[in-house]
Formats: sequence, C-alpha cells, structure tokens
Amino acid sequence: METVHTLERTRGRDEQIALLQRLNDLLLTRFCVRLGEDTLLLPLWVEAYYYHPGRFEDTSVHRTPWQKDRFGRLYIHKRGYGGADICLSMGDYYLSCLLKYSLVNGAFLSQLGLRDLLKELCARDPGLSDRVVLSPLPEGLGDRRPVFHSPRKGLGDGEFRRAKLASLKGVGEYPFRYERGFGKTRLLREAGLT
Repeated sequence: METVHTLERTRGRDEQIALLQRLNDLLLTRFCVRLGEDTLLLPLWVEAYYYHPGRFEDTSVHRTPWQKDRFGRLYIHKRGYGGADICLSMGDYYLSCLLKYSLVNGAFLSQLGLRDLLKELCARDPGLSDRVVLSPLPEGLGDRRPVFHSPRKGLGDGEFRRAKLASLKGVGEYPFRYERGFGKTRLLREAGLT
C-alpha cells in the first residue's frame, strides 16, 4: 500500500497524522477482513497506532513483534484491554489499526465482542493470525457514508492523546462509546452535517 510507504518516509508531524488518517479511511471504505471462508468483518471504527523510533513515537503502541512487518495480518492483543488490530507495518517499526467496532457478517461487535469471537475462531483455526486477512472490499459493499476523525478512546497521558487518530463511519447508526467531548453531535457539527 503506497500510503504506508509514504508514511515511512514522512517526517512532519501534521503530515504523519494526515497519512495515518488516510490509512484509517482506506480501511473503512476500501477494505474488509476475511476471518474465514464465511466470516467477513467490515470495520466501522479504527484507531491508528504507530511507533517508528526517531520519527513518530506513540507511547500507546504495545510494541510487540506481532505489530511489526506483518502487513495485512491480525495482531490479537495478549495484554491490556483486549482486542485485535490489523497490522500495516512493512518494516522494522510498529504500525497497526485497532478494530474498535465492526460488523461481522452483519452483526455489530465492539472491541471486546470481536476479541471473544477471535478466541473462538483461533481455537478452531490456530493459523488465523498468521495469514493475510486484509482484503479489498467485495463489489457491491462500497460505503459512501462520511468518515469522521476523533481522538482515540480511553488513552492515558501521552503526546498523541488528543490527536485525531480514530476514524469512524456510521455516526448515529450504532451504539458507539465516544471519547469524552467528541460525541455524535460534535462530530456531525464539525463535518457541517447538522
């Protein structure tokens, strides 16, 4: 993905954040996650996490080997709150997007609901997290809803705590839990949709 290669070369903070938002947008509008032959995940809310030493050091990144050089594969959290990311790293740095909310075969799942589903799926298919699961969105599943950007939810202190590295679609359609001060009304107002 060319956007990842551009991010690898970019040094300016604002440009890096814009590229991370672009990656989020692509995940939300042009890609899906195939968790099996009959299990399709459509991301609704993703959060970018990037740690590239000396370039972009987001201390919220778990920094596990499962987030490095594994483009298109799952990183299933072994610590913290629990959840799963899609890895986008193509080198010796950490880059992944947390799947905060998703539709799996049409059913709405939160981060924890997805974690539980992935435990089940991995028990049946232990190689799931080693396969490339990121896939272009099938014909007919295109989505023209607007994508909104917000700070990531539930982070402690850190340089990027307020950066708009969360991206979401379907605002007002799903029971999202927003970061304090960035709820549905504010997102719609900032986008000029109210």
